[in-house]
Amino acid sequence: AGIEVKIVGYLGAMTQSWRNKQTNILIDKTTHYFLTRYVREAEQQMDDEHDDLQWLSLDEAKQKTNLEPKQEDEIIDRALEYIEKFGGMDG
Repeated sequence: AGIEVKIVGYLGAMTQSWRNKQTNILIDKTTHYFLTRYVREAEQQMDDEHDDLQWLSLDEAKQKTNLEPKQEDEIIDRALEYIEKFGGMDG
């Protein structure tokens, strides 16, 4: 996404399945999530797989990520639990 980060912890994975409308092929995608700490802007720019980079408040992030089909707001809850359990983002 055009930034350099330090991985602090692993938050788990989510798998989504959908059917390609053009080919009718079932697609399974597993996304792994990591709690990270911002380091700096990366030397490379954002790649073609990303449309945008936004810095959001916790409430805004949860609102944007709770939509079907992904419901990634659960990942934000996991990140908060990790921070509470392990005492911060120093990793």
